[in-house]
Amino acid sequence: SHSSRILQSASEIATGRCMYALHEIEEGGLRLTVSSAEGQAVSARMPAFYNPAMESSRDIGTLVAARFLAGHRKKVGCDLLSATGVRGLRYLSIGSIDELYINDVRKTAFELIFHNLVNNFNVRILSASPRRIHCLAGKSMVHITNQGAYQLLSQNRYSFDLVDVDPFGTPVTFIQQSLLSLRHGGLLGVTATDTATLCGAYPKTCLRRYGSHVIKTDYMHEVGLRVLIGYIARVAASLDIGIIPLLSHATAHYYRIYVEVKRSRKMAQRTLRDVGWAAHCPRCLSRRVLEFPPKPPICCGEEMSVLGPLWLGPLKNKPFVDGLSAPSFEDFHIGSEARRIIQILRDEEDLFSYFDVHQISRKLGLSAPRTADVIQRLRDVGYRASPTHITGTGVRTEAPAPELREIVTELVRGRP
Repeated sequence: SHSSRILQSASEIATGRCMYALHEIEEGGLRLTVSSAEGQAVSARMPAFYNPAMESSRDIGTLVAARFLAGHRKKVGCDLLSATGVRGLRYLSIGSIDELYINDVRKTAFELIFHNLVNNFNVRILSASPRRIHCLAGKSMVHITNQGAYQLLSQNRYSFDLVDVDPFGTPVTFIQQSLLSLRHGGLLGVTATDTATLCGAYPKTCLRRYGSHVIKTDYMHEVGLRVLIGYIARVAASLDIGIIPLLSHATAHYYRIYVEVKRSRKMAQRTLRDVGWAAHCPRCLSRRVLEFPPKPPICCGEEMSVLGPLWLGPLKNKPFVDGLSAPSFEDFHIGSEARRIIQILRDEEDLFSYFDVHQISRKLGLSAPRTADVIQRLRDVGYRASPTHITGTGVRTEAPAPELREIVTELVRGRP
């Protein structure tokens, strides 16, 4: 049968048919065969790459999916670019997905996904062909497909409650079709690993890919998140779709966002209200939100640099993030790094931008005070202030830059 041949093929790969040897790992309570090994760099050239550095991202994704899908009657999900299948299988392990599509265009990945599914779930094969396997895994219908992403999405318009886009690089080419494949009220999860482009290191590439002008700032990774969400918001609005960010984080080498999709012209128009421009002063580090059309304000005797268009609205939905509760951590085998990120996200003020205490101190020619001391002083004088998950030296606050410089100076020089 086709299923037997696919299992045999995965075994042959492990014995040398593939340039990347397979080995066994454990993640999220699953036993997985993956095509990366100790000392090998993760590469898009791998037949089905597995990146261990993304485990915390998959941990958070599992929590988000479990919480989000709990309110849906029928739950149909799609792991669009699945590689070894780890993200899709973790969604399946939640136990509440009725139907799941796990897809990859590479044949080796297709075979490994099936191999990993069989190794972790009670599987009954309903039908199999060289490019598609339909089976039951417990009570869930699972479709393993070996297709191009566009082909799969175009065949399943308005079909999914969850679509996960986790590419190696930029996600821009998948956004429009992913939005079109989601039902009203569905969830879109997106990863971007082209962080250097999004955060301002390559402004021409960012303009070309995302339609946004950016420069490097001390809060560049938040700028990257906001450019990504702003791009999705603009594409969605062109399709008469609105989005609501539920959770966003910038971690290590990647950005990750989750947005709820609303099929409504009114919601599309409301979404666009949160897309705009910001201005940044490289000299004093002041920043501000601009109204359309952007006219650069003057700061330190010069026009401020304009960034955008980008997302200016909330980066999270506080009730949703607060609902990612501790009992689920054990249920879904959530690691310590993901728990740490969730905890900071819960308490983080949802304000535009953050200040880097070390950057301010360098501008002042002073040694840097403790970030916690700066936050406490800001709160003492009546400002909202919190740490940010993006960096341990970041302070998210509504205080203007001059006030923050004064507080840093006072703390370093010992004045009350």
